Amino acid sequence: MQLRKMEEADESVNSPAPNLPLGVSGSARNVGDLCYDLLSRYGLLSLLLLLALVFARSVCGSQQKALWNDEIYSVIVATQPTWHKFAQAMPSECNPPLYPLLARLAIRLFGLTDLSVRMPDILSFLAALAGVYVFVRRECGVVFGLLAVVLIFSEPGWTYSFEARPYGLLLAFLMLALVSWQSAANAAEATPRRPRRLALVGIVIGIVGSIFSHGIGVVEVGVPLLFGEAVRLHRTRRPDWPILATALSASPALAIILPMMRRTRDLLLIYSRAEMHPLTLAKLHQYWIVNPKSTLNLILNPALIEILATIVFVAWAPRWLNCSGSDSSDRLDQGLIVRPSAHAIAAALGASLLIPATMLAMMSSTGYYNCRYGIGSIAGIAMLACLLIGRAGRRQSTICLSLFAFLLLSYTHGYISAMRHPPGQADAVAYVLSSDQSDLPIVISDPFNYIRVWWYAPASVKDRFIYLSDEPTGIQHDYLVPEVALVAEKPLISARLEDYAGFLSTHDHFLLDTGADDRSIFLKARLEGAGYRSTLQADDGFNHLYDMQRTASTSKINRVKTNR
Repeated sequence: MQLRKMEEADESVNSPAPNLPLGVSGSARNVGDLCYDLLSRYGLLSLLLLLALVFARSVCGSQQKALWNDEIYSVIVATQPTWHKFAQAMPSECNPPLYPLLARLAIRLFGLTDLSVRMPDILSFLAALAGVYVFVRRECGVVFGLLAVVLIFSEPGWTYSFEARPYGLLLAFLMLALVSWQSAANAAEATPRRPRRLALVGIVIGIVGSIFSHGIGVVEVGVPLLFGEAVRLHRTRRPDWPILATALSASPALAIILPMMRRTRDLLLIYSRAEMHPLTLAKLHQYWIVNPKSTLNLILNPALIEILATIVFVAWAPRWLNCSGSDSSDRLDQGLIVRPSAHAIAAALGASLLIPATMLAMMSSTGYYNCRYGIGSIAGIAMLACLLIGRAGRRQSTICLSLFAFLLLSYTHGYISAMRHPPGQADAVAYVLSSDQSDLPIVISDPFNYIRVWWYAPASVKDRFIYLSDEPTGIQHDYLVPEVALVAEKPLISARLEDYAGFLSTHDHFLLDTGADDRSIFLKARLEGAGYRSTLQADDGFNHLYDMQRTASTSKINRVKTNR
């Protein structure tokens, strides 16, 4: 009897601790539980591996995508030889100077390449992912933090991880502010209270960095912080004055940025604002309907298929892997219960609503909007989803399987897409343009496409590309912003821009490049109406190169008018 009691005591000592994941014996644990334990034990290593994969994916994506219109303006600003010309070129860049300054540093270190000018954005996006991981891990644990990082790749905004634009930078400063605010709030509620000077400094840096990254930065960082602090104020019934004073101490940065943004508005966006006044219900409805439609490709993409496949996989895989008995499917976490704080959930909710928040802000200021201005929403949605899952007490093995499913599906889709679209295939200068052997000038019909074509054109044909500027027509056909930006940068670049009427008065014969856009169709019809005969010279399915020659009768009339 004494021997049996000793054996039972030994078994009780060797049994699993009650705070182990799932709180069940080793024989009842499934593959998902073991994977969860492994990820929890090596959380930092798992994060570094994940970030390394993201970095490789971003570098690969950068090599497959040529610089586009807005990125080229960032590079033009960054490569100005003097600080005076740097400041002169800034309004057309449309944003505060932080990203061009970082791009300028990257160019000096690595040379002028597509990858080097995108490197600040790539590194900033990695820092933002690390911030998402830290924010969620503090509330729900390691695996939820990793899942939040992976969830971002089910959203279209991850493609901004390799652009020479400030969106990755804006996201990084947003997460710095949120993580610092979270640390300061937790320190204030700890017993005993912990020092939080470093966290308060992080809040200031995050807010100032957001303001200097993008014109909408103050809204981007302000909305999540206001949501979180509002919940804390409601719960504690007293303001946290140190945090409020810290946030307000960053406001002088606005005094520096607002004059820059005013110059941009007056130069590029004045017509967008004018179209909104007087504000009517019809204009308001059109603004909130047209803007999401115009950026639908940023919201709907093949990643939705990954989400659906993941839901099916996660719903059935745990049942298939779990062979411990009929009651095993009903087991919940019996170890340490995760209860995310209400103020953290509120901050994540505020971040997830940044698209409508930024749209409302731009509607009342410039009238010009694109969904990428609310880039912080991709982090907010991922964080909010993981915090709510953690608050619901979902089974840990299911979360672990979700992580692997998202990893597998996201990267498989990414690499398949990379194989289907090899580097340079979609974004190379059209062959019909670079292969033309004549010496005729080539008019590019689309102002948005012109700067990219000119940037990548071979030296032998670069000087032949021309854009015809016509402001009244630009207002009529809603392509004025890229056209005005081109005109503003004319003294700083060698691209050829000429007045529409002036060019026609001196050129009877030239080539016209058109696409399928309305601007191209309108310009071709307008030239034909002005007496030019169009003859299709080359066609690759996307670009159409026409030989435009004025008819003899029209040329004679034109010469008579010129002589008069």
